[in-house]
Amino acid sequence: MGQHLILELITYSAAETRQLGERLGRLLQPGHVVALVGELGAGKTCLTQGIARGLGVEGPVTSPTFI
Repeated sequence: MGQHLILELITYSAAETRQLGERLGRLLQPGHVVALVGELGAGKTCLTQGIARGLGVEGPVTSPTFI
């Protein structure tokens, strides 16, 4: 089995969370898995939007929770 890394990072705004996600998205390679765990309003969608931007996704990224 491959290595597993658990990393805890703290951001203080939605913009900062998106920026962190974008940087993470640029680092991800095929086969990498990112699991987001958090309560409602924790910033999972903001982080995912940033990751998508870092991966080059141009379309909108929304949360099914808010639909």
